[in-house]
Amino acid sequence: MALYFSQIVRCLVSFEGINLNPINKAGDTPLDIAEKIGNAELVSVLKEARAATAKDLGKPQNPAKQLKQTVSDIKHEVQSQLQQSRQTGVRVQKIAKRLKKLHISGLNNAINSATVVAVLIATVAFAAIFTIPGQYEEDRSKGSLLGQAHIANKAPFLVFFIFDSLALFISLAVVVVQTSVVVIEQKAKKKLVFVINKLM
Repeated sequence: MALYFSQIVRCLVSFEGINLNPINKAGDTPLDIAEKIGNAELVSVLKEARAATAKDLGKPQNPAKQLKQTVSDIKHEVQSQLQQSRQTGVRVQKIAKRLKKLHISGLNNAINSATVVAVLIATVAFAAIFTIPGQYEEDRSKGSLLGQAHIANKAPFLVFFIFDSLALFISLAVVVVQTSVVVIEQKAKKKLVFVINKLM
């Protein structure tokens, strides 16, 4: 149908003396109307016949048409801005999700590392308590028990024993908390890491 219509127009514009650029009340020429309709074949036929737009003819545009065009341009610009805002919002949400995953992964790694360190400290502290350095008593003549270390009654050893015991029990507390408490919320994990770091 469109092809048939373009053939009719081609036949009409071939007549000599025909006005190819009449302007209607809206200030449009036939070429303007064809471009608005979006009929590429008709636009091609009119351009071949040397038809012009109202703008090409230098005719002042109808004020109502100018207003309509301005409103249309503003509407198009607003829609474009809204679309860009939506796309930006989606991108920001994706970035926020990735950052949250990275943060949670970092907290989990910190918790696991603290657990491993606590186990190592507890192991060394436990071994240090039961493997006292120095020689042991072999007779009861000196008033001490058999097998008691020579340094057992020395003040520096007692200080070491107290702090070693503290290290052992704090490390065990960290390990017990880490293995028994299941933390899901991010804020709770932050608090747990803070407390564990202070203890360690």
